[in-house]
Amino acid sequence: MDPNGNLLSQCDISAFSNDPRDIAFIPTSGRFAIADAGDNEVYQIDSSCNLLGRLDTATFGINTSVLTGIAYSSASGDTALTDSNRDAVLFVNPARPGRLKSQLSTAAVGSASPSGLTFFPQATGLFAVVDDSADEVFIVNASGSLMGRFDTALVLTATVPSGIAYNPTNLTLAITDNNSDQVKILSFPILNNFAEFCDCDLNKDGSCNILDYQRFIQDWGRSNCP
Repeated sequence: MDPNGNLLSQCDISAFSNDPRDIAFIPTSGRFAIADAGDNEVYQIDSSCNLLGRLDTATFGINTSVLTGIAYSSASGDTALTDSNRDAVLFVNPARPGRLKSQLSTAAVGSASPSGLTFFPQATGLFAVVDDSADEVFIVNASGSLMGRFDTALVLTATVPSGIAYNPTNLTLAITDNNSDQVKILSFPILNNFAEFCDCDLNKDGSCNILDYQRFIQDWGRSNCP
């Protein structure tokens, strides 16, 4: 779709995906990744909808039953999935697609029905989860701590928000609303108001711990720091 809302092209994925919930572009591979809630699989396709690969979440060894959203993290290179059955965000390393890298609970921050997510490239590890039951957006850091939230019903009159995407160029959030069948655009410069990371938080995960110390030791002795 172009900026004026005109459809540029379309293609059929029904041969392999019957319940697609979300799609993300993976720049490292040049592919699109589709989260399918019916099969609990992630399908990789090209721009002509040719199936290039697939990932069955059953290989994670956990009970994932409703994949609702997918996003790519440019900071870590991971693919992230929202699962509304586990109330969690699942992180997968594309280099090891059959294994679950980590997961964060969305229920811990108040989201019991996560339907989509998006990352903020200029704030390492920070991402937003949209919840279609609570009608809210939750801003979460890499440690799973809640950094902020807002009610989409009040701010955008979006009562069933299902998908979310962030445009870092103009600092806007786009949210799809299943109730009105509309896309709501919200200016979101508030990222600049979030608390700065601690100086000791070298890996920007929201905590100062042994992982930061390990990173410090790995860089000890460098003389080419920018």
